[in-house]
Amino acid sequence: MADQQLAPVTTSFWTNDEGWQVAWPAAIGLAIVVHAFAFMGAAKSPPKKVDPPIEMAIAMPPPPPEPPPPEPEKPKPKPKPKELPPELPPPPNETTPPETPPTEVQPVTGVTDDSVVANSNSGMNVRVGNTTFGNPDDEPFTKPEEVQQITGPTFDLSAYRKTVFDILNREKRYPRKARVLQLQGRCVVNLALNRDGSLAEEPKLLGKGTGHPVLDEECLRMAKSVRYPAIVGEVTELPVRVRQPIEFTILDP
Repeated sequence: MADQQLAPVTTSFWTNDEGWQVAWPAAIGLAIVVHAFAFMGAAKSPPKKVDPPIEMAIAMPPPPPEPPPPEPEKPKPKPKPKELPPELPPPPNETTPPETPPTEVQPVTGVTDDSVVANSNSGMNVRVGNTTFGNPDDEPFTKPEEVQQITGPTFDLSAYRKTVFDILNREKRYPRKARVLQLQGRCVVNLALNRDGSLAEEPKLLGKGTGHPVLDEECLRMAKSVRYPAIVGEVTELPVRVRQPIEFTILDP
């Protein structure tokens, strides 16, 4: 049995110490070489392009358009004037009567009051006329039924008195003696005026006058010195009597 040869003992690579001692350094060296090549390849490769960051902008909607200005109001059309109907011509068989001119009234001097008749009960004859401004002796006699009434504007006594008042005040002169003595007063002068504005009678003071002779004399002087306007319009009688007050005060210029 001793002579029998022993069969060789087989072992694996992983359990073989000698093989492991050789393989281990070789594996480490191979890994280093592989990593070295990998590092060099990575260094030579170009850097990766980095995309720029995406910027987002929020666009606001545009403002609404301004409303158009209001249209100006159109002028209203003027109403058309009404057309008057054309005047119709007179019928062929008729003629237009001619216009009669106004007749001029003949003035007749006499009594104009309607209550007075030509023949009074007393037996006296009264001449009837349409004015008292003339002289009946210079006119031919006219029958009462033929006397025509004169129509015209009425005499405005209030306006006439105002005119006389202004005329007298422009003529008024305060007597120096009355101003020194500080005399004041008011009087009313009675004027009788013809149609042409002349004095029919001498001016007179009503009542006691101003109470101061020096002022009364000035009142009468004024009434005689001024020129009065003519009387225009129909009056009931002539002369026309105007009562005009005149006043003197210390405040007068």
